[in-house]
Amino acid sequence: ASAAANVHQAPRSPSFEMQQLQRIAFACEQRGVDIRAVFRVFDANGDGLLSPQEFWYVLSHLQLGLSDDDVRWLMARLDTTADGMVSYEEFLTHLFRSVPDPGTAGIGRAFTEHYAAQDDATSRLWQEVGRAFCERGMTVQQVLSLFDGDGDGVISRQELSDALRVVRLGLSEDEVSSLTRGLVLNEHGRVSIQELAHRVQQGASSEK
Repeated sequence: ASAAANVHQAPRSPSFEMQQLQRIAFACEQRGVDIRAVFRVFDANGDGLLSPQEFWYVLSHLQLGLSDDDVRWLMARLDTTADGMVSYEEFLTHLFRSVPDPGTAGIGRAFTEHYAAQDDATSRLWQEVGRAFCERGMTVQQVLSLFDGDGDGVISRQELSDALRVVRLGLSEDEVSSLTRGLVLNEHGRVSIQELAHRVQQGASSEK
């Protein structure tokens, strides 16, 4: 919350964000280190998240000459989930979008490998979900009726998360987040029930 407050107190242009991200990438490149190595060094407890202090250490070590206010502002911009931390995914995604050459500091390779691994993991999770529903003797249509209570053909990401918890499939919070994050949202930020049917059906079919 404090970081968000600083954003309002000291507004900066989007170009400032891009410039600083490019400076981070170029500083890593000049030191001969890739972006994954930099993140791992400063992620002290290895949880895949940078705290405000860890993030400050990164920028301080790279000697970018940013003020404390600049660092707080930049962190708030990268923290898209507003949880007060910068995840590896947030850090990497913002850098990938900002650098003119994805080869800088191995950012493009790290980006591709990260999301490929996530896609594989998410596919396995949908297989588990499909198998769990099959074991309960539920058809895909029954599953969809469970999720789409009002029958309007769409469901919010939050509603899907809540429904997955209600049916007690034994999924962790991180696994539920992974499942919902990979879904395509429409212009209103909702998931088509057809896409959900496709995911569940694929998972169920893979077990036959």
